[in-house]
Amino acid sequence: MDPLRTSSKGARGAEPDKEFVEFVRDERDYDREAFNRIAYARELLRMLKVRRRVALCVGAEKLRVEEGGIPGVGGKLPWAILQIPPDASRAHIALTIAQLARRERDPFLLDLMLRVRPA
Repeated sequence: MDPLRTSSKGARGAEPDKEFVEFVRDERDYDREAFNRIAYARELLRMLKVRRRVALCVGAEKLRVEEGGIPGVGGKLPWAILQIPPDASRAHIALTIAQLARRERDPFLLDLMLRVRPA
């Protein structure tokens, strides 16, 4: 499905000869590219120096993050579980890890993360 598609059918009351753009977003961003998604996520976590324990596992249906904290010495020890489906895209993984690191608004960071190739 094309995420940006034009249509000559206008909204109710609109002129039929006008065009509009409809944005269609699939919550599940997937890709058929063959690469080790767990190794890619591990490399991004290392690169961003995420300050929490993160468990990586293969998820069944969609990319999912659970976060929490464990009461420990001097406060709570933060943790996260990142479930990555076998067809998740690099962009979706990278954006999720940037959000875990609280750096999703850093300029050009996502571009840099998409260029990472795990060893």
